Amino acid sequence: MFRAQVGQSEVMVPVVTLEPNSLHSAARGFVPASAPADFPPMAAFQQEALVSAVSLFDTMLDSEGGERGPELGWTEANQKFSDWLDTQSGDAQQKRKAIDVWLLSEPLSS
Repeated sequence: MFRAQVGQSEVMVPVVTLEPNSLHSAARGFVPASAPADFPPMAAFQQEALVSAVSLFDTMLDSEGGERGPELGWTEANQKFSDWLDTQSGDAQQKRKAIDVWLLSEPLSS
């Protein structure tokens, strides 16, 4: 549904995996900084963990945001559905079913 809205209809690689360390892997074009070869194993692990944590914090707290992409209208449609769902009575199970139906329905127009 989302790919159709952004004009990408080709088959894409799966976005969910159980492989360890896949988020920051060479398969995604990421070359992690590695500890010097003479570091003891525990120091190398600590250095890798520290670099990873600091990089994530730096990204989240970056005061200069990246370039905005085109507005596709999906955020407004999502918010409109969420607002509508808030007004509906029913238990969590019924609301989950409504969400499933909404997500599996025809692509939303902008």
